[in-house]
Amino acid sequence: MLQKFHFLGSILFIFSIILIYNSQSQAKKNSAGLLAPSIYFLPIYNLDRQSCSKNSYRSIVSEKGAIIARVCAPIFNSCLMEGTCLLTNNRKQMTTINYTATVKGARRFKVLPQEGCRWGIGSTGACLDPFHTVAADRKFHKIGEVIYVPKLRDLTLPNGLKHNGYLIVRDVGGAIKGPHRFDFFTGIYGALDSSNPFNKAGLADTHHRLEYRVVQGTLADQVRGVRNYPTIPASPLSPL
Repeated sequence: MLQKFHFLGSILFIFSIILIYNSQSQAKKNSAGLLAPSIYFLPIYNLDRQSCSKNSYRSIVSEKGAIIARVCAPIFNSCLMEGTCLLTNNRKQMTTINYTATVKGARRFKVLPQEGCRWGIGSTGACLDPFHTVAADRKFHKIGEVIYVPKLRDLTLPNGLKHNGYLIVRDVGGAIKGPHRFDFFTGIYGALDSSNPFNKAGLADTHHRLEYRVVQGTLADQVRGVRNYPTIPASPLSPL
């Protein structure tokens, strides 16, 4: 009987070693590798220039049920897909709306202030920070996690400053699945916009692969501090 217990104990010990090794290997795989990119952005629509049939209009409705705007179906679908969009008109009035929830089958949005989280709010409540935000799969990456992409270091951004290569996971996406899949937020610069520096870096090509690694510890805290996470830097010219 004693020999039987020793045998079972040995089996359990070996099994636990295998589990530890596999978990460490998986963690190592998830902490670095080659990422598969894509780009999402804040689309801008001039409501005075939209054109569609009366039957094609959709209502953008607030969380309290009030109508914010009436838009053509393609604009509605775009705002829903991107999560946030900027509505303007010929009088240059601007309204940024953010998708918040589905209530009894109806989509609900809220108007964002022009100060604060003006670029949008991620699925978990963190402000979207253009060129420094990624959406990721929460099964593999925590909200607030920092990644480093060497390809982006010293890349010139629209404000003239250089990117430092660090980005923060502030969002999730329905199509963003797997440990190495990241969606990069580029503010008002579209995925195919030739003036989008991330497009030039190949991030709009989902077949492209870029080296990256997960950043932890003091450095990650410093990155979050510089980007004022979970909000955004007060000045658009804050260090990037």
